Amino acid sequence: MIRRRRRRLARPLRWGDLRDALWCSAGLHAVGLFALTLLILPRSSLVGFGPLDTTIGWAGDDTELVAPIDTTVEAPVEHEPDQSDDTVPIVEPTPERRTVVPVPREPASLEPSGWSELQGRRARAGGGSGELTITLGWDTGCDLDLHVRGPHGVHGYYRQRETAIGLLDIDCNARIPVDEPLENFFSARAIPGTYVIQVQRYRSRNGGQPVQFTVGVWVFGERRLFTGELDTEREITVATFRVAGSHVTWSGSR
Repeated sequence: MIRRRRRRLARPLRWGDLRDALWCSAGLHAVGLFALTLLILPRSSLVGFGPLDTTIGWAGDDTELVAPIDTTVEAPVEHEPDQSDDTVPIVEPTPERRTVVPVPREPASLEPSGWSELQGRRARAGGGSGELTITLGWDTGCDLDLHVRGPHGVHGYYRQRETAIGLLDIDCNARIPVDEPLENFFSARAIPGTYVIQVQRYRSRNGGQPVQFTVGVWVFGERRLFTGELDTEREITVATFRVAGSHVTWSGSR
């Protein structure tokens, strides 16, 4: 009996066969990449794979893999400017000192006797001054009083020291005699009008002897000096003047 050999047909391709082929191919690729990584990357970058030999090479090849050279570049150090002793400092020339000798000039007007002493006393006593300044000075322990009668009936003296025409800021020998007695009346602005200056011997302390006095008047820079004598306790008129604008007119003066 003759048997016929049945031809075995090829099994159709299934999904599982394709999956196995893909897994096998992926595995081969992974192994290849891992081997290539071992050859290319330095040892420091292979963390967790244990100690490696950097002399790994191809089979039959004597070439060694050398670790990469550190190529860190240091920043250049900035040098401070040279300050050696060879540097020559620049010295500016000192200006020449010259002594200037003032040339004497002729005074505008001669200063009458008594001005310096009267001004010195007022300065030492701390007296004020202004456009109008009236100062009385004498040399005994007697008590003399300065009276200034001005515009609108204003009367400045020891009982009314601060007025609309000025201020009596110094009044000496009222109680205790001083070495340089004086009285001073001044105003920063000279009020227009007529002024009358009087001197009174209020109290005698020299046995009734006459007392000589000096009165200096400053009005807008113009100066007048008056002298007199009091032998009794009375009041005398020393000077009379009128202020108009920035001008002064004198009349009825001793």
